[in-house]
Amino acid sequence: MIRDFTPADTDAVVAIYTDASLKAHAFLGRERIAQFAQMVRDIYIPMADTRVFGQNGVVLGFISVLEGREVGGFFVAPNQMGKGIGQALMRDAVTRFGTLELSVFEDNPIGRRFYEKFGFKEFARQVTPEIGEPEIRLRYTAD
Repeated sequence: MIRDFTPADTDAVVAIYTDASLKAHAFLGRERIAQFAQMVRDIYIPMADTRVFGQNGVVLGFISVLEGREVGGFFVAPNQMGKGIGQALMRDAVTRFGTLELSVFEDNPIGRRFYEKFGFKEFARQVTPEIGEPEIRLRYTAD
């Protein structure tokens, strides 16, 4: 079930971010991922429109959309990947916002594959200023 994020979901969302990042963004290293996890908790969650996918009271994934229809965070618990949770969260975001944009690290084949299958299209490439990693800018436009 998809629902609005509540403050009680914070620890679960940060844990999912951390676990999924260690899998998809291992090239960033544990220390950097831990630093970003703290930023997710303190900065990004409070400023985003976040929805969670929960089952039996357990949060299994989340999507955070920032001002301007930018997907700032989209993660599914690694042991739940491939079960339709990501598809459900992204469909919900598309229904709510229409056009979405996001960045995906070039060295993230898991994310790139998901976004391509979902229908996102590349519109730019850049290097992340904060960390110096190449990333691809993608856009999804609802029909």
